[in-house]
Amino acid sequence: MNKSALRKKHLEQRLAMSSEEHKQLNQQLVDMLFKSIDLSDVKYLHIFLPIEKFKEVDTWQIIDRIKRDFPQTKLVIPKVIGDNLEHYIYQGKKQLALDKWGIPEPSSGEQVRPDLIDLILIPLVIADFQGNRIGYGKGYYDRFLSQCRSNAKRIGLSLLPLLEESIYSEVTDVKLDWCVTPTTLKSFF
Repeated sequence: MNKSALRKKHLEQRLAMSSEEHKQLNQQLVDMLFKSIDLSDVKYLHIFLPIEKFKEVDTWQIIDRIKRDFPQTKLVIPKVIGDNLEHYIYQGKKQLALDKWGIPEPSSGEQVRPDLIDLILIPLVIADFQGNRIGYGKGYYDRFLSQCRSNAKRIGLSLLPLLEESIYSEVTDVKLDWCVTPTTLKSFF
């Protein structure tokens, strides 16, 4: 199946989740993330803000927990500028405005260079067991990840299980280092 068909199929599967199932899977994913990933040495952690209408991972739970348990970690959030992402220190919800797609983005703040970021939590629709991922098809994260340090940890977050079949990978696609699902932490080393 091609990427477009896989994206459509798995996005529809996520959208078909009931609110209760979505909430339960989110909690399991958050628990798995914090049980499995050591954040104690992370200075800059890039995190996406959820597109609620697409039933993405509820990263607000992750943000709240990092702020509480890892106050030394600076949270960095993205903003779409043309075909690229800019990155800003998260200062709170008052800093945010909805963009034309309904995604919360920083309207102001301190900008952060990609090479400073230690760990990136990446939105995706689906990923496979080789670390290939499918997002929304615009390439924002591939361009961003190619600007990051090679030792920055790339972690995909998915409410759906990893695909058994391989996702076709293009030369511009950047693979994950890990993927966290509600039931699995998979390393791709």
